[in-house]
Amino acid sequence: MDKTPLYRRIAAAILSEVKDGTLGPGMPVPSIRELHRVHGVSHVTAIRALEFLSGKGVIVRHTGQNYSVSRKFEVKSPMVKSLGALFRHFSIRGMEEYYNELMSGAIREATASGLGVFFSPSAAELLRVNQSDFSRLVAEAAAMAPSVVGFVADSRLPDETLAEIMAETRLPVVVTDRDSTLPVNSVVCDILPAYRSLMPTLQRLGYECFVGCESGYDTYRDRLQLRFYEEIAAARPFRLVRNFDKISSTQMQTEVIAAVRSFGKRRTAIFAPSDQEARAILLRMNEAGLKIPEFAGLVGFYGCRQATEYSPRLTSIQVRPELIGELAARLAIAPPGRVEVCKVPMEFQFGETI
Repeated sequence: MDKTPLYRRIAAAILSEVKDGTLGPGMPVPSIRELHRVHGVSHVTAIRALEFLSGKGVIVRHTGQNYSVSRKFEVKSPMVKSLGALFRHFSIRGMEEYYNELMSGAIREATASGLGVFFSPSAAELLRVNQSDFSRLVAEAAAMAPSVVGFVADSRLPDETLAEIMAETRLPVVVTDRDSTLPVNSVVCDILPAYRSLMPTLQRLGYECFVGCESGYDTYRDRLQLRFYEEIAAARPFRLVRNFDKISSTQMQTEVIAAVRSFGKRRTAIFAPSDQEARAILLRMNEAGLKIPEFAGLVGFYGCRQATEYSPRLTSIQVRPELIGELAARLAIAPPGRVEVCKVPMEFQFGETI
């Protein structure tokens, strides 16, 4: 009978995944809740396992009880072929869930094909601080090339960098969550059907006027969102709040409230660019005594798990990042004979804010 303490066995399992590259530098390790669910251990045992690894320098602790793999445990070139992953740091506030799910899908697809996943430390670091010089990443991708079959890439990596990586490595690159001007495969969110399916519901609920928030970026998703806004504006009273992600939160929330008030007492629905921004609008309106959905309806974008915990529970367009990662990995491992833009369907997640 194995007399090794339970927390040490859990720590050993996590360490094994770090050493074989399943958990790369900067990647989040399983949370206390996940360890409790998967291993059936108490929260105290799960915390003890994580603190043991933290004390050994294998993982580092972030805000709250979130941990990620330490940079000192960078994965060396593995003996078996892997899928190369060029993604930003996984502990970016507000984006942890998205990237965890996206990479879970990619890892599952790679594992099913008998491959590991080789994470780029440079991509994680450079994208985390919004660098514009990716020459170090290009060199790192070239060094990874003998060990990988292809790359899945973060949406924030510019086409110029992707072109350099392709030229240096001669390997397929698949970009996630945006399209590209390059002859590369990409996986994008097909948001229009979900938005369009929501409109009859809003109209049945008596919404006559609409406020849309534009991010200010020129991605595939943003262009589709603008097309949807144009469709609304052609048939209904509509106001657009521009450059949503490039102005201060206070200014953004003020402009949204002003846009709603411009319609007087007519029932108005707001389309926010993300669930996090929707929550910020909701809180600001509550502070001003403007209750949701009495004052205005509110629709988020992403459908993160936290959205179901908001009060009131947020209505949202639900993204499926795990499927994005899975399809991106599949295209990188076995590229089709032609360039494809693979569209991931989205769904309407009904809540209490409309």
